[in-house]
Amino acid sequence: MLNSAPPPASELVQDALAATWVAVREMTSKQTAEVFARDVNEVLAEHRLAFKFVEGELIPFSSDELLQKIVEPALRLLIGQKFAGAHSAYLNALREIGGGSPADAITDAGTALQECLVALGCRGNALGPLIKDAKKNGLLGGHDQQLMDGIEKFMHWANADRNTTGDAHWASEAVVADAWLMVHVVGALMVRLVDPGKPRTEV
Repeated sequence: MLNSAPPPASELVQDALAATWVAVREMTSKQTAEVFARDVNEVLAEHRLAFKFVEGELIPFSSDELLQKIVEPALRLLIGQKFAGAHSAYLNALREIGGGSPADAITDAGTALQECLVALGCRGNALGPLIKDAKKNGLLGGHDQQLMDGIEKFMHWANADRNTTGDAHWASEAVVADAWLMVHVVGALMVRLVDPGKPRTEV
């Protein structure tokens, strides 16, 4: 459309940096691209800009501690064909926050959790049934029952929050704080479920 507004300058800069990283990697080497990403991250940190390159993706963040402990581990654990759907949806959630669309981010985060459970072998066409199947299959439950109960409650909250404030089922207007809460909770849950160092429990 001729009268459509141009994207914000910050979004153009993000796209330019991401495209430059791809060009550097393709024209030189992965190592050089990593040096470029590191240098860009240092400049962003110096200017207190809440963006960072993680595995070649320029993503926003609300807290450096949460970025390091939740978002980065989640993205790294989801790399690979098995978790491609979850990885893509989680990245989309982060991009939607950066683009000012918290409702879309909430929905995408819920989709990431759903895709993660499907990749782990759970069955169901929505988060609720998938959560029940995850418990049945031993992904939730076992000797650390209290911890698993807490995780299950968080997963139910994620499902309820998506149905309440996500753009698929409008009930109230979502804000960025809602989206970050959803993204961080879902990220922590996926790290807990996917981390190969986490002992699996028996039903």
